[in-house]
Amino acid sequence: MNKSNNILELARFAVKEGEIEKAIDLVWERLSANSSYKNDFALLNARLQDTKRDSLRNVIDNDVLSRQKSKIINDFLQLVGLLTNADLDDAQNPDKIAFPLFVLTPNVDTQAAMQKFFPFEYFREIMFDKKDDYLGLNSSLSTTLVIFDHYNHDGIEVSLELRDTQMKKLKWIIDNTTCSIVWFGDNNDIVKDNRKRIGAANFPFTLYARIKEMIDFLKYYQDKTK
Repeated sequence: MNKSNNILELARFAVKEGEIEKAIDLVWERLSANSSYKNDFALLNARLQDTKRDSLRNVIDNDVLSRQKSKIINDFLQLVGLLTNADLDDAQNPDKIAFPLFVLTPNVDTQAAMQKFFPFEYFREIMFDKKDDYLGLNSSLSTTLVIFDHYNHDGIEVSLELRDTQMKKLKWIIDNTTCSIVWFGDNNDIVKDNRKRIGAANFPFTLYARIKEMIDFLKYYQDKTK
């Protein structure tokens, strides 16, 4: 697995979602202490914080602010593209999951519920998507694990329309990508018919089990068949 490519994909997704600060944090957490780019990322983050402060104080106009943000994003993506495996730290705490995960969840309430399952101090490379449109995933993301949240969270209402959107996303990703999938919720015919791609979990403790099983599969089987 090429770790720099995984981080690049996460960075692109984070930028697309308007989460440049989260993207910088993701890369910073994986940088080796010996990386020659460590100072570059520190300076980039400082520029971002300065821009945020200027925005809050209304000391620059919107056009200037937009140009500054665009420059930071472009510089960030260029830096990420320069990273090699030598720049990334393999000395991870065994309790931390350093693997790219996408969590697709129906709405803001279910996203908040799912985020409790994935504390950032343990899940370092994770992004959430709650929009109604399809993700910009592609077949090159074969080592990305997509988690579909179809669980009945206590006290949270999810409309039938949003549930239907989740099923359409699932079908689209099965047909158009090579991503492996963990389905979190009650089984259905699409899940049953695609057992080679989908691990199913209907309770929180089985969700963690399926995630770890899938990660082990992607790390130790697929890497050796390339």
